[in-house]
Amino acid sequence: SETIEETTSRFINLGYSVYRKPPTGPAPTKLLKQSHPSPLLQTVKKKVLIIDDAPVMRKLLRQIIESDSDLEVVGVAQDPLEAVALMEQTKPDVITLDIFMPRMTGIEFLETIWPRFQIPVVMITSLGKNESDMVLRSLELGAFDYVQKPDLCSIQSEALVIREKIKAAAHAKPHLKGPNLHQIR
Repeated sequence: SETIEETTSRFINLGYSVYRKPPTGPAPTKLLKQSHPSPLLQTVKKKVLIIDDAPVMRKLLRQIIESDSDLEVVGVAQDPLEAVALMEQTKPDVITLDIFMPRMTGIEFLETIWPRFQIPVVMITSLGKNESDMVLRSLELGAFDYVQKPDLCSIQSEALVIREKIKAAAHAKPHLKGPNLHQIR
C-alpha cells in the first residue's frame, strides 16, 4: 500500500507491485518474465485407481471422480489381482475399493496386498448396515474411509461425498493396523 517509487532503483521489478533485491555477488543477470504460472501455483492432480467388478460402477465412479479438477483416474481394475500391476505402473495416491469381487474380496486385498503398497483406500461398496462388520474390518485393516455405493436417486449428493473423501484420503498418511503390522517390518 506504500509507494516505493523513490527507492525502485535499488530493487528489480518483477511485475505489478512485485519487487526483489538484486542478487549480491557477480553482476546481476537480466530476469525473464515468466510466460507460464509458477509451479508453486499449479495444483498437482491426485491420482486415483478404481477397483470394482461392476462395469457400470467403474464408469460411474470415473465420471464422478474426473468431474473434480483436482482428481485424475489413472486406472480401473475389475479385481484386486488385476489392480496390482496398475498400482506398480501408475503409483496412485488413492484407491477406491469394493468389498465383494470375484477372485479376491476387498477384505482379502487389505489383508494380503495392501500392506506392500500402503496407498490410502476409500471403500465404496453396496454393503448395508446389517453387514457393517465387514466395513469395520476393512477400516481395522487400514482403509481410510467408507462410502455407500450411490443409487440413481442419491447419485448427485453422494458424488460430492465420494470426491471429498477421496481428496481427504489423498492427504492422509496410511499406516498398518492390527495383525498386518508384523508383515512390513
